[in-house]
Amino acid sequence: MLAVRQGLSVAHGSVEVKVVVVSRSTGALRGMVELTSSRDTSCVADCASDVSEGVGGVRSSQDAISTHQKNSRYMYSSLWSEGSAATLVTDTCTSQLWIKIMAKITVLGAGEFGSALSYVLQRAGHTCTMWDVDASKMPEPHTLESALQQAQFVIAAVPSWVLRTCLTNAVPHIPEGAIVISIAKGMERESHATTDVLCHEVLGDAVPTVFLSGPMLAEELVMDRPAGAVLASTNTAALVATRALFVNTSLRVTTTDDVRGVVLCGVLKNVYTIGVGMLVALELGGNARGTYTAVAVEEMARQCEALGGRHATMFGIAGIGDFVASSAGMYSRNFTFGYEFVKDPEKATTAEGVASYGSLVQKLGGESALAHYPLLSGIVGVLRGVQSPAAFFTQFYQ
Repeated sequence: MLAVRQGLSVAHGSVEVKVVVVSRSTGALRGMVELTSSRDTSCVADCASDVSEGVGGVRSSQDAISTHQKNSRYMYSSLWSEGSAATLVTDTCTSQLWIKIMAKITVLGAGEFGSALSYVLQRAGHTCTMWDVDASKMPEPHTLESALQQAQFVIAAVPSWVLRTCLTNAVPHIPEGAIVISIAKGMERESHATTDVLCHEVLGDAVPTVFLSGPMLAEELVMDRPAGAVLASTNTAALVATRALFVNTSLRVTTTDDVRGVVLCGVLKNVYTIGVGMLVALELGGNARGTYTAVAVEEMARQCEALGGRHATMFGIAGIGDFVASSAGMYSRNFTFGYEFVKDPEKATTAEGVASYGSLVQKLGGESALAHYPLLSGIVGVLRGVQSPAAFFTQFYQ
């Protein structure tokens, strides 16, 4: 899909959309969108679409209509080829008008979330190709190279501990101009790198990268239940194109340029959700859970800011929104790990929060930094076997 940033509204008749390529520059196509009415009158606004001005669509209000033009053209910067099929759609979440172009997407990682996201995007009309190191998980057999052929978007749907390997193997086959979308919510154990740093190390500046985060439990996505998400990137054109993928899906998507804040929110909520699982397993009740949640959000917001993100990002969808969804239990691996850690430690399987908490402590300044974060200190102590979950929570609530 391609989003038109401003100045487009349709009042009468149907509008035919044609993508006209002008030139290729820095891995993207610069061109024009040609709008031609099937009737005598086409109602469009007179200002050009310029994705560098910001992100989003165009509100389809009568105030936006200023001229009646035929064959009106609007500049864009994205990666669509001449003759791409396009239609005008209105986003049911935001009431904004978008030019919708069906995309070719490759999903690397056919686990629960990769499969769920592929389901959502295919329901919107996109073509999704799945690839996984485990060939038995792929709906159709592919090599990594063949799976990435002609991809316009590449979704890295793998855990943080294999993200570097996944991207390193994929990058020689990623088509020029394709956008990479990372969904990992963790930190690399060896380097303690956040996913934005890791992606830049592997992909550099040549490959546009967007980070997707928020309350998106895979089991609910495949049931077509509503969800929220945040897309983060400093590349505005990539952000616009990626946002348009999710128009009229079950995902309510917002955008931000606070990349570090969004990726940190994913790390932090995973670690603190482990504590919620422990608390529930100990049957400490709703009051204790409410207190834990309030203190956890305050600690996470300070940590987010200390590590280079914005304090406010923790209070948005990527932060508290994702934390609340994960803390609800049922489908969250981090919640389940914390719960099983109390009930039956042998059943506790790995989770992103377990893999990341050591790197988080190091990024915050080491063991001495834990004195500023009582909840984090307690979770880390329990996971390291320094104290029992019951002893930690008894001490915390005194």
